Amino acid sequence: MKRGDFLIIALVAAGILLLWLTARADSDGADAVTAEIIIDGEFYKSVKITQLRQELVLVSARGISVLLIQDGAVSMARADCPSQDCVKSGAHRAAGDFIACLPNRILVRLTGDGGAPDGIAY
Repeated sequence: MKRGDFLIIALVAAGILLLWLTARADSDGADAVTAEIIIDGEFYKSVKITQLRQELVLVSARGISVLLIQDGAVSMARADCPSQDCVKSGAHRAAGDFIACLPNRILVRLTGDGGAPDGIAY
């Protein structure tokens, strides 16, 4: 190999490294999961699911629910509905999951690229 060959290899390697670093910096949080909150059929808020603890009080025309975001998951901590199905559903992490409190008319949809394919998409 000649000196020019080493120069070409070094330039190509540097270009690849630069592209990789740029793509990595641009994709920060690109696969993050977001919770879209719908109250009484109207879009209320979009919240990024993070490791930090957040409590959101959701007030609808029919009741109050408390949404808990922590450890990269979202769950309904409390609701004043009689069945408590939304509270019993537990923590949700993957895009495509949802939490529904039908008596209070509150829907929380998880969206984003963070979901893994399920058995049907195999």
